[in-house]
Amino acid sequence: MDDEEVKMAAQIAQFKNPAYNEALDLLSEAHTYISYRQALDESKMAPRQRLLMSYETMRLTARLTQIMAWLMMHRAVQQGEMQREETGFDPAIEVSAEVLALDEREIEEAELPRGLKYLMEKSHNLYTRIQRIEEQHKTIH
Repeated sequence: MDDEEVKMAAQIAQFKNPAYNEALDLLSEAHTYISYRQALDESKMAPRQRLLMSYETMRLTARLTQIMAWLMMHRAVQQGEMQREETGFDPAIEVSAEVLALDEREIEEAELPRGLKYLMEKSHNLYTRIQRIEEQHKTIH
């Protein structure tokens, strides 16, 4: 590895631990919302809004699950539990699936409860940061 690759690898490693903790906390927040608050929020909505809420909840869950899988895979490699070659870096593991992406405008315009919008925004921000890290990681390897 040259100096630039070492520097970039250090930046990625530095990011991953806080990102892992943030993703775990966000996953816990989403679980709490879905388990204890979503039904109450849905009871106040029209059928079309409930459908949108179900769709966005599914995307939120998929986005967080994919982020956690990516972080756990890289953490396992970093801690020597797996070899990088063992991961295969299968595109199915990458966090770049368009179906999971959304933009800030979508969040603002959606007629959804504040709690879900908050989770959508936080997961979107984390997802975007993870995508940037993934791109940096690809340039190293």
